[in-house]
Amino acid sequence: MAMAPGDAEPLEVVQKNQSVEGDAMFDMFPPHISAALKAGKKVEPESHAMVTVVFAEIVNFHLATRDMSPQKINNLMDRLYHTFDMIAKDHDVFKVETIGESYMGVTNLENDQEENHVDRAAQFSLEIIREANQVVVDEDDLTRGHVAVQVGFHSGPVVSNVVGSLNRAKYGLFGDTVNTASRLAANSGPNRVLCSDFSHQVLKQQVSDTPMRKRGNINVKGKGLMCVYWVGEQRVRKHSEDTKPAKPTVAFSDEPVDIDSADPIN
Repeated sequence: MAMAPGDAEPLEVVQKNQSVEGDAMFDMFPPHISAALKAGKKVEPESHAMVTVVFAEIVNFHLATRDMSPQKINNLMDRLYHTFDMIAKDHDVFKVETIGESYMGVTNLENDQEENHVDRAAQFSLEIIREANQVVVDEDDLTRGHVAVQVGFHSGPVVSNVVGSLNRAKYGLFGDTVNTASRLAANSGPNRVLCSDFSHQVLKQQVSDTPMRKRGNINVKGKGLMCVYWVGEQRVRKHSEDTKPAKPTVAFSDEPVDIDSADPIN
């Protein structure tokens, strides 16, 4: 069947839509990387001597969403990660990627933040915990409670690069710093932020009034024993106590963690 003249989109509309989609893809890269890709240039790996990598994980995500429809899970992730994106923008944290229930950001990568990159990561971490506690799991079933996340960060060197072909290109960070930050998030706890001893030492130099508490040595997979610290316990607890949601689920509990109690994760 022949297509009527009015059935096809004008060429300029198609081109405009393609341009918008292309620009959106390039927004996922640092500006200088986007410029190089748009110019058809090969992007070489870049070494960064000192960054702070942050990982945030949704607590017991698979358990809590196992009986939710894919549409509802998608709605939850969209609402939560949109909130995280806005907070990242406020703290000038570069969003690297989301992998399932994990959100990854980094400081002192895109912009020069040598003087406060750990502090930015710490404040970003504390705020996403507070705001996640305001995100309902299911907008149609408030008895499911609100989201809880656990966060970890570590500072050190990384290599950044674009991998894949242009239409499937992905910007990534590589190195032990990334792996360590991810492990720290996995060893953190609901509504808590865990950082390495090195990040703790740098943070003390950058902002002396950030509440911190030594957790001590823990066995971290692939790393062995590491000395780690809880970050911002007082601020996170105060907010949680002021904004307890009704009937939080076990998986998405936003009840405050009593750091003075003898809990299994110290």
